[in-house]
Amino acid sequence: MSDKRKGKKKPRRKWLKLKSELDQIQHELERERRLAAEYKRHLQRLAADFENYRKRGEKEREDFVKFSKEDLIYELLPILDNFGMALHHVKNTAEPKKIIEGIELVERQFHNILKKEGLQVIETKGKKFDPHIHEAIMHEETDKHPEGLIIEELRKGYILGGKVIRPAQVKVAKKFTKK
Repeated sequence: MSDKRKGKKKPRRKWLKLKSELDQIQHELERERRLAAEYKRHLQRLAADFENYRKRGEKEREDFVKFSKEDLIYELLPILDNFGMALHHVKNTAEPKKIIEGIELVERQFHNILKKEGLQVIETKGKKFDPHIHEAIMHEETDKHPEGLIIEELRKGYILGGKVIRPAQVKVAKKFTKK
């Protein structure tokens, strides 16, 4: 009988050991599932926070552009007022000198505001032609000026924040060739 018991005990022990291992694996699996669910919730919160951050950043950029325009327009309003006064004087006065002075004042105000905003006029007078900042509209054959020298500015050019926003249109000296 002892042989029968030994034979029966071994499978039972084996089964108990397997059940214990299975219980342990199930316990570990449940712990890993909880951990995975926690990671998923955390990832979802991070994704929502990032989306809110992106939307907030976009709104702040839109507001910045809108309000920066407002400041510039506010600074331009006195110029608009002075143009109105100049037009009034043109209609009601025969003195061209006063009209010219008024228009010059408005032009100076306008240039000062744009300069304060970072706008620079591209220099042309007496300068050598530079295709990065000048646009040659005309060439003039001459022996009075060295070749490549700007003879005349046809339209002003401007730089804003180090970037050419409009090249100066110029007439450039070209070496005189006899025909």
